[in-house]
Amino acid sequence: MIRPDVHKFRYKMPHVCLWLACLVLVAGGSVGWFGPRPQFAGGDKLMHFAAYLVLGYLFPRPLSNFRHYLTVWLGLSAIGAFLEFLQWGFIRAGIGDPLDALANSLGAGLGLVLFKYAVNRS
Repeated sequence: MIRPDVHKFRYKMPHVCLWLACLVLVAGGSVGWFGPRPQFAGGDKLMHFAAYLVLGYLFPRPLSNFRHYLTVWLGLSAIGAFLEFLQWGFIRAGIGDPLDALANSLGAGLGLVLFKYAVNRS
């Protein structure tokens, strides 16, 4: 059960709105709304990783156990994979790389782990 008092964190509507805004920015960045992609080797994967790390870390929670963290990680991974599928299926501009989906998933997982670590240290 998700309870709002777990780990003494209580997020209000501004935090949820911030997270949704980040999600829109990530989705927009995925389809190239914000300019050209990084031109150095691995730059695109690094951007995917960093964006989903932020989404994982800022996820509006509290979560009470490992199962909830796993569910959020799977959800964020599914969002990342779905966006990659949409890019490949509809835009076909050389994007939609499965490795981008993997970078999304790894970034989201690390963001959740970092938040869990930060919560346990406080």
